[in-house]
Amino acid sequence: MKTKRKFPTFNKKSDDKKSDDTAARASQAVDEGRDRKANRLFKKAARQENREIRREERRKKKKKKNIGYGR
Repeated sequence: MKTKRKFPTFNKKSDDKKSDDTAARASQAVDEGRDRKANRLFKKAARQENREIRREERRKKKKKKNIGYGR
């Protein structure tokens, strides 16, 4: 028997808005001529975006599972 979690789980690391903010900061760094900082921030925004996409795919995959087969 599964028990419910007492506290809800939050994934604060990846927010869709967060990746947009990071990309905006990166483009501002490009305007200032700070290429290394811009590259670092663009990579971080890409990782955040990929994390969000993978999380959505995992949610869809969990819903499709057939429970009860093979047991």
